[in-house]
Order: sequence, then C-alpha cells, then structure tokens
Amino acid sequence: MSWLDQFTARSPMTQPSSGFSLGSVFGAGASNVISPQTAMRLTTVFACNRVIAETLSSISLDIYKKTKDGKEKATDFSLYNILKYSPNPNITSVMWREMIVQDLNTRGNHYSQIIRNGHREIIALYPLISDRMEVSLSPQSKLIYTYDTGKG
Repeated sequence: MSWLDQFTARSPMTQPSSGFSLGSVFGAGASNVISPQTAMRLTTVFACNRVIAETLSSISLDIYKKTKDGKEKATDFSLYNILKYSPNPNITSVMWREMIVQDLNTRGNHYSQIIRNGHREIIALYPLISDRMEVSLSPQSKLIYTYDTGKG
C-alpha cells in the first residue's frame, strides 16, 4: 500500500461525522477517490513531493566496480553516461530522477522505456506515464508490460 493509499483510506480520521471528507478537500466529491493528479493540486502535497524529489535527485549518481584494491568509478560501463548525465537527448539525469521519485511518491511505481541499438546496447531511457502502464502475468509466470500510448 503506497503512502497515498494509506493517507486516503477511509477511516474516522478521513471522514468525520460533521460531513467533511478528505475527498472534498481534494475535489474528489462524495466518492472519496483521490487520484495522484488531484492530490498534487493541494499545495502541501505538491511541496512535500517536490522537496523529496529534488533532494533525492540532486545526490550524485555514480556507478562503481569492484577492484582488487576496493572500488573505482565504472566510467567504462555502458550505462554510466546515460544514468549520470542524460538518459535521453531531451532531459538531464536530475530531471529523469525527479520524475522517478515523483512517480514513486504519487503512483507507487515508475516505468521508463529502454531504447537499444542494433547491438542490443541501451542507448536511451524515456520516462513513461505510469497510469498508462498495465502489468500482468503470463501463463508462464512472466511479467507482461502493456503501455497505452493514448493513440488507440
């Protein structure tokens, strides 16, 4: 259960007898269903999410490899530049990591599309809209990811 699910669960705290409901604060009405988009309209939720995302994404992201003397930066690792500097030509690593943290805070998961070259090497990562991803299990117990591009 994500923090938002716990926060919005029906309880005496979220639905006092006075007729006030947490859903009405977020504009969810009587249904008391609060979406991540609706929650982010509340200044406090938006600010907390932003502080967490900006703080975590500002931490330097370095990849290390074990050596006989301990460890050293793995600058020759194929994903080093993608993860540290820019996962794709459109965004920086900091922006991408902020998106990841915001998705984790509001939706409980994050997905990025992996782009590979002809040699199957990862050359880019593009963030996806988590609400459009459906994860299911195949009869062989393998995860199946189905993404709705919004184009039908």
